[in-house]
Amino acid sequence: MAWDIIAIAAAFGSTGAEGSFFSINLIWSVLNFLIFIALLYLLTRRQVRELFMTRRNHLAKAIEEGQKQKEEAERLYEEALRRKETLEEEIKSIVDATSRDAEVMAQRIINNAEALAEKVRKESVRLAEGEVSRVKRVLVEEVSHIVEKRAREILQEHLRPEDHERLAFKVIEELEEGK
Repeated sequence: MAWDIIAIAAAFGSTGAEGSFFSINLIWSVLNFLIFIALLYLLTRRQVRELFMTRRNHLAKAIEEGQKQKEEAERLYEEALRRKETLEEEIKSIVDATSRDAEVMAQRIINNAEALAEKVRKESVRLAEGEVSRVKRVLVEEVSHIVEKRAREILQEHLRPEDHERLAFKVIEELEEGK
């Protein structure tokens, strides 16, 4: 391509027109520029090649590392999904077990409460019967004392001396028969 530009410049420069666009100075300028580029290429090609190779290697390592990280992230994601499913199943089984345990415990509490209520009822009945029995004894004693007192009062008011003798003989006869 550079040679094509030089050839075109030479063709236009040979017209001899003074001040034409393609003059000999332009040809030398282009030639100098091309020589400069060639020298620059020859002198810096190793460094440029090393720079690009280093950059290429660095990019290749970065891509490889990124690929490894991507694979690791995908593996961790899959593991997390499996763990999530496992945890969901564990949670469900724990909730089910807890519900069953709660039902059993509630039934046990109800049974214990019923047994305790029955025990309290029986104890109450026993205490009430005991209290009724005690009150009956007390009432019988009080009634006995009242009846005895009233009977004495009646006997003292209405008992004559001959009744007193007749009763004394009757008690003595009963005692003699009982021996």
